[in-house]
Order: sequence, then C-alpha cells, then structure tokens
Amino acid sequence: MQLLVRDAETKRPVAGVEVEGHLLKFMDLAPPKQPKGATDADGIATLWVCQERWLNVNTYYDGFVQADQPIQYNPKDFERLPKRGEPTAAGRIDHIVELKPHPSPTFVLIVPEGYRGMLRVRFEVDDNVAVARQRFYPVPVDKSGLAVVRYPKAICGQGGKRNILVRTVNGKRVPEGYTREAEEIGLRWVHNTEDTELYLIGTGPECEALKDRIYPKKPPDNERYFDPVFYDKLFEK
Repeated sequence: MQLLVRDAETKRPVAGVEVEGHLLKFMDLAPPKQPKGATDADGIATLWVCQERWLNVNTYYDGFVQADQPIQYNPKDFERLPKRGEPTAAGRIDHIVELKPHPSPTFVLIVPEGYRGMLRVRFEVDDNVAVARQRFYPVPVDKSGLAVVRYPKAICGQGGKRNILVRTVNGKRVPEGYTREAEEIGLRWVHNTEDTELYLIGTGPECEALKDRIYPKKPPDNERYFDPVFYDKLFEK
C-alpha cells in the first residue's frame, strides 16, 4: 500500500514522516512482522500489507498530529492492490493521510464589556474560511450570548478538540471559572455536544442552577438525566 502523507491545511506532501502499521487478526497465533517506513520527498510511504488482516496506521512527525488516530483499513481495502513482485505505477497513491500542525487553533470569543449570562457556542464546519497556519480565530458574540464559530475541518476535525478563549471588546480576558472562588464571576463550562458548547459567565451557584435545569432529577429515585429538548431550546435565537 502506498500512502500519501500531507499537511491538512496546505495540502502539501510532508517528507520524512515515520509511518508504522499494525496488522490485526482475531486469534492471531502467528502475527507477521509489522510494516513500517517513512515518506519520501513526495510524501509517499510504502507499507506491505496482508490481505487477511486489518491494518492500523499511525504516523509520527514533530509539530504535527495525525488527523485520525489511528487510521484503520480492512482487508477489502487491499483487494485492488498489486501483489508482491507485481509491477506498480510510480507515484501510485492508494490512500491519503492528513497531519494537523500543532498547536491546535484557539477560537477567541469577543463578548460585550460587562456581559454576564449564558455563552452559547455553535460550531459549523466551513472549509471556505481556511487560513493555513492561522492559530487564533476571533469570533463575535451577539447581545443574546450566541457565537457561531465557522472553521475548516482540516484544523481540528469534525467534533475535534477546540480551544476556547473569551475576551471583552476592550481586549480584557474573562477568567476561567476554575480559577475563581465560587462567588466570583468567571467563565464556567456547563455542557457540550459535538456541535455546541455552553458556558456561563457568572458565579459558581449560578452555573450549578443552570446545570440543574439541563440535568433535572427524575422521580422516583431522583436520578439526574440530560434534557436534550431544554438544551436545544437554549440555542434557538
């Protein structure tokens, strides 16, 4: 198998990437030698595979992380590959592996001066806003506390890690709640889904009161459960 390893943001090939494969098979009593290699000047690495085993692929390169960790291929993916010793086209690419550069991007939410209350963040993938190597994305927050973050999938993936920083329009950073006393105002995490994150700029008791509404108690045992209907309504304008 020939893998093209490229930069997720620039789409350019990356040379010198260590590529390791791990062949898997249920009840494998005699596992074969595991394939490994490195990408050449064109970003291509060649791994020998076994058509009876699954293959996990991991890559290692300073300053980058694999977009999907690990990547898994099943034996059907290998059916069209040439057998060992058969001629193969130069520069053939069977699969593409993308690497994301470090550090992960930070979305800077800009709130009105003195804002206090819910901070509702909705994430939308939009590859048209991609800017290679941009690490800070300013995002305005409207008066209702809603921020729509549009970002290219390449920089952190769908539902991937997303760093949030909150500043006022005058550039003052809103302190995170875990650094504050319970009665002090700070940015406090409430809940998140794949496409949303909910925060509260307020005190500890105010945050707990909001969580009580998102996770109400269910009789007769008073066990808490997540109320998706109430949560979704918070994100309606």
